[in-house]
Amino acid sequence: MYRLILPGFRLRFYGLFAVSIVVALLEVIGVASVLPLVAIVIDPETLAHSRMAGGLLALVGIHQPLPPVYVIGVVVIALLVLANLTSLFLNWWSVHFANQLGIAVSEHVGEGLFCRPFTFFMAHPAAELANQMCSEVSRVTVGGVLQFCLLISRIFSLAVILALLLVIAPLFTALFFAVTAAIYVLIYRLSTHRISTAGKTAHESNNTAMHRATEMFGLAREVLLRGEGAYLIGRVRDALASYYRADELSRIYQMAPKYLLEVTAVAALLASPIYHSYVGDDVRSKLPFLATFAYAGFRMLPMVQQIYSSVSLLRYYEPAARHLADVLHTQSDTTATRSRLDRMPVQLEFRNVDYAYIGSAGPALSRVSFGLARGARVALVGASGAGKSTLVDLMLGLLTPTAGAILVDGVPRATALAWEVGAVGYVPQTPLVLNDSIARNIAFGYGTGEIDRQRCAEAARAAGIYDLIAAQKAGLDTVIGTDALSFSGGERQRLAIARALYAKPSLLVLDEPGSALDPPTSRKIFELLCGSTIDATVLVITHDVEHLQLFDRIVYLDRGRIVAVGTYDELATKLAEFRAFVGDSPKSERRA
Repeated sequence: MYRLILPGFRLRFYGLFAVSIVVALLEVIGVASVLPLVAIVIDPETLAHSRMAGGLLALVGIHQPLPPVYVIGVVVIALLVLANLTSLFLNWWSVHFANQLGIAVSEHVGEGLFCRPFTFFMAHPAAELANQMCSEVSRVTVGGVLQFCLLISRIFSLAVILALLLVIAPLFTALFFAVTAAIYVLIYRLSTHRISTAGKTAHESNNTAMHRATEMFGLAREVLLRGEGAYLIGRVRDALASYYRADELSRIYQMAPKYLLEVTAVAALLASPIYHSYVGDDVRSKLPFLATFAYAGFRMLPMVQQIYSSVSLLRYYEPAARHLADVLHTQSDTTATRSRLDRMPVQLEFRNVDYAYIGSAGPALSRVSFGLARGARVALVGASGAGKSTLVDLMLGLLTPTAGAILVDGVPRATALAWEVGAVGYVPQTPLVLNDSIARNIAFGYGTGEIDRQRCAEAARAAGIYDLIAAQKAGLDTVIGTDALSFSGGERQRLAIARALYAKPSLLVLDEPGSALDPPTSRKIFELLCGSTIDATVLVITHDVEHLQLFDRIVYLDRGRIVAVGTYDELATKLAEFRAFVGDSPKSERRA
């Protein structure tokens, strides 16, 4: 759990430890003051015969000659109040520390996740990663790190009070502590494996529930139309049921020793007066010790239970804590050390490149060779599963070829491609639109003080959406979704293109930019991409065959291989497969 305490928080953690020492000392002074106070109330001459009572009064600052009893009582009460206030402050500081640490850990977990290679994100659902960054961090920091802080302070306080009680009544204290420790150790040994297993189950079930719920709400349209919500809700319910069963088991094991210990403590305290009464001794002489041990037990029993609960919770959250600690200590992907391209080279060439996904039966790409020239407009086409997206991911540097070479201006690279930030603009098939201002949507990822509004306007003009923005009352400050601005599919696409152009990339890559658009809107988007407005090399994955004549070159793939590269007319003339692929698509003029 200590690995989750970030370096910037460790000084505060040590401060918590120092305060816990102060709290422990105040606790022991408070307990120590009870015995002489009760002794004086019963018999004012006690101090004349009891060196221990006199010493305990001296510990709290009261010396001979004694002040009135009410003064001593006020001093004792003041000490108890001070001890409680200090303990309250320590608890508040522990909670505040855990919460602030949780915020910082969430940020670092997000950074750690983005140090992973792209294949990691392909293998893990977005909902699972979001759950790790938000829900899991909250559970571990509040349920784990907080318990770790409380555990240290409670152990120290308990140790100091026990030391005092050992001085007052060594045999009784040793026997009581031995019985108490035996109870907790026995229950812990019987339950530790179950608690650890429950923690692992809770971690996995929580991720599963989050993933299934995200899937369910993402299918809202189909659920409403087909009326199959009960099945999907049931899948979430089953995962949550597993999570809550594990949580229930953990909580029961935490509470179990408390009730047994309370009976043991009361029986131990009553045993002494019962025995002395039975043998005919004066019970009154034992009252100061009984009062001291009663108050000490009142302070100690919650500490002992807290220690046991904290140990159980640490065991319960251990699997999640280990996972988060691994994420926090993840080193950057090898792309961080690659030589990065700050602009599109004159010629980028793939030569006999292969790529195979881990666990796949065969390669996704095989002996792929083609070149991409600066300023060109190139379309990647082919049936679904032909390898277009894999080829683009290799071009973007998200994947590393398993064989072959990539040449930059004729020079082979020793590593996979890597680009400087802003050198490449990417537009996904389904662009994400933030519920925020248009300026923040275009300058995606930049802080408020970093947004260049002039550049936003330039990107909007290049993407052909500036007139729509200018027509809005708030202009670039118009908040999408709340200021009555509803984007059509084409407008969303143009907004995504403006976002990609904001950083002035030299390479613009788009995945199916016309997949959800009507033919006239799709036509306008492709004319924009293949026109002279956009000053970048453009690479497009598309199934919109009616617009292919707008491109300089077309790369036709089939089953992981490049079948042919050329202009629309060249491929239509020479390649029967390409003619079958485009079918009776309407003719369209080439770009100027």
